[in-house]
Amino acid sequence: MAEGLARKMLGSTVEAESAGTGAENGDSSKEHAIEIMRSRFGIDISKHRSRNVSAVTSLDDVNYIVPMDDSVAHYLREVYPQISAKVMESWNIDDPYNKGLEAYERSVNQIEKRLEELSVYLRVKSARDK
Repeated sequence: MAEGLARKMLGSTVEAESAGTGAENGDSSKEHAIEIMRSRFGIDISKHRSRNVSAVTSLDDVNYIVPMDDSVAHYLREVYPQISAKVMESWNIDDPYNKGLEAYERSVNQIEKRLEELSVYLRVKSARDK
């Protein structure tokens, strides 16, 4: 959900990718996630496949890594110390996995709010860097 929503909300200003610390490579999105993304945002994530962060070979090439919760932030800093400075503050998004439609709705609302904040941050940072 976060990757699809980031692509829509932030457009060409970012190259968004998602990966999880507990994800199995190749799992499809859950039906609730697909339903919410399609109905609320017009985004089709039905072909999205999960991947584990260990399968991401380009961690050194990213500018920012946004952990969805504190345990992910801690894991990334411990296992990949070379990218520690790129790991942003945790967004504290509750993982909706297998918790029903309402949990997915809460999570996507949290993600949308945090992406709005990220958008402002990136605009301000870009203006300062010029």
